Amino acid sequence: MHNFHNPEEKRTVKRKQKDGISEEINCEQLVRDYNRYMGFVDKSDMLKSCYELDRKSKKWWHRIFFHFVDLTLVNSFIIFKNLTTGTGMSLKEFKIAVATGLIGADPQIPKLGRRSVDKPSTSNKFKIQVPLEIKTDKAAHQHGSKVRCTHCSTKAVPHRTRWH
Repeated sequence: MHNFHNPEEKRTVKRKQKDGISEEINCEQLVRDYNRYMGFVDKSDMLKSCYELDRKSKKWWHRIFFHFVDLTLVNSFIIFKNLTTGTGMSLKEFKIAVATGLIGADPQIPKLGRRSVDKPSTSNKFKIQVPLEIKTDKAAHQHGSKVRCTHCSTKAVPHRTRWH
């Protein structure tokens, strides 16, 4: 930063005295620019700490790599916010958009994950689901090929039955 500014270049800045009176004093352009832009480093550090990729690792260079990835994403988010006005995108949404763009995911494809309670469950071909009305009706049970029992079978101890 010191190489960027000419040391002989002086500017005036306003400083408040203890009694509240503003006074103009001479200072170097370097000091003036530092005081003007010092809040941006704090803002960058705050944004970086929100959704860090930092993980514990025994390899020191992993920590440095994750730091630079975080810093790159925050800086690109700041540039994105300056170039586009009115998008209202948060840092989290920006990081998700960058990740889906890098992996080539299509946002139209439905998301995987735990099903909602409101959605009807689709049938699982490995574990046959029998409605409760049929389970309680003794006459509706059928004899057929052996399948895993949906009531008492577990992954560790599979129980097979011919009754459906």
